Amino acid sequence: AMKKSRENGHLLFINTGRTYCSIEKQIRELDVDGFICGCGTNIFYHGEEVFHHEIDDELRRKIVDLSIATDVENVLEGKEGTWYPHNLRDPQNINFRNRYKSQGFPVYEYDKGDYVPFDKMALWYYPESDIDTFKNAFKNDLEFIQRADNFIENIPLGYSKATGIKKIIDMLDIPWENTISIGDSTND
Repeated sequence: AMKKSRENGHLLFINTGRTYCSIEKQIRELDVDGFICGCGTNIFYHGEEVFHHEIDDELRRKIVDLSIATDVENVLEGKEGTWYPHNLRDPQNINFRNRYKSQGFPVYEYDKGDYVPFDKMALWYYPESDIDTFKNAFKNDLEFIQRADNFIENIPLGYSKATGIKKIIDMLDIPWENTISIGDSTND
C-alpha cells in the first residue's frame, strides 16, 4: 500500500506519539517523506528537522520536581532520549526501559532537581500518588490524555498529532481535505 501510494504521487508520514529517538530502526528506514513525532512537537521532512516545540526550562524543572513530590511515575520523552524516574516501579515501565536499553535507545534516569530536556510525558500514578495536585499545577500548560485507569499521556497545550499534520500541510501548501490518516490508538 505504501509503495502504491508513492507511485501515485502521495507523500507519506509516520505520525506518532513517540519522540524521534524512540522510533525503531526498521520504522525509520521505511520509504516515507517524514515523521511527525511527540504528538506534533517535533517534525522531520526529508531527513531534516523542520519544527520543534520545546517546553521552557523553568516548566521542565517544575514538572520534574513535582513528579517526585507527588509520587507519580513520569516518563519524560525528548528528542535526545527518554528519562525514567530513579524510583521506577511499574513492571510495564521497567520492561519498556530494559527493552529500550537493550536495543541501544538513549535511556536515562532522573531524580528531583535534575535538568531533563523533554517535550512530552507519559505518566503512571498509584493510590498513594497525588495526581490531582500534579494535574492542577499544570492545567494551564499541559493537556492530560487519560489512556488507561492509571496512565495519562501529557503533551504541551495546543499540540497533538492533528496539529502536527496541520503544520506539515501548511508548510507544503496541501489542502486539509487532501489528507488521510490511519491510526491504531485512542489518541489517533
